[in-house]
Amino acid sequence: MTGALPPSSSGQTGAVRPLGMLGSIAYAILAIAVQYAVTALVVTAWNAVSPGGVEQLQTIAPTSPVIWFGMMLALPFQIAVLFSAVRERGGFRAYLAVEAPSRAALVFGLGLLAALVPAFDAVTYALGRDVVPSFLIESYRSAKTAGALPALFVAVVVAAPIGEELLFRGFLFRGFASRLGPRPAIVATALAWAVLHVQYDWFGVVQILLIGLVFGYLRLRSSSVLLPMILHAAANLYASVQTVIKVEWLS
Repeated sequence: MTGALPPSSSGQTGAVRPLGMLGSIAYAILAIAVQYAVTALVVTAWNAVSPGGVEQLQTIAPTSPVIWFGMMLALPFQIAVLFSAVRERGGFRAYLAVEAPSRAALVFGLGLLAALVPAFDAVTYALGRDVVPSFLIESYRSAKTAGALPALFVAVVVAAPIGEELLFRGFLFRGFASRLGPRPAIVATALAWAVLHVQYDWFGVVQILLIGLVFGYLRLRSSSVLLPMILHAAANLYASVQTVIKVEWLS
């Protein structure tokens, strides 16, 4: 089925001048640091105007709605960091491969995801593990209690796929591929992306690593970061629906 996707070397064009590994890593760390800084400011501001004041900061958990809201607000600042890094190296769109995928590539990617995600669920169930991670259940319940379910869904289904795919399959992939080659870049970005998901246990991180390898392959073959972005959003939507069913009907 690989013939459904047009072959591509690394998605680079002649006008793009990659930063290289060290420069790419430095800017990626800066983008992630900006996300944490903006989120911390949102948390601090929220506690300053809410009952409990500064003392309530200790009660903020990663599943708190205010964390998700902070991540959404941080997205434009992250994109600004990436834009500043690549504006003189081919431009944001070309450097990060922000191009619409072909119809064949989109259909192939959606078909692959439709087969992969249920397969992961089947393995998870066969091993006696919960199909829906506890982190997602706790996040949903916290958001529901706070009346912030829309913010949670926007953060998970929209903001996270945009930010993470631009950073990993867009920006870092370009820099890593320029030194390691495209296939090692797929592995390196998938590893980095998996490590970032510290909210999950080892089993969840392994699944994320495997999905990252698939997303990287599709990024390479389609020369489009929008394809893994769309699939990332679809996978997160699927997980969100599973969470709703688990909490509202199966608990």
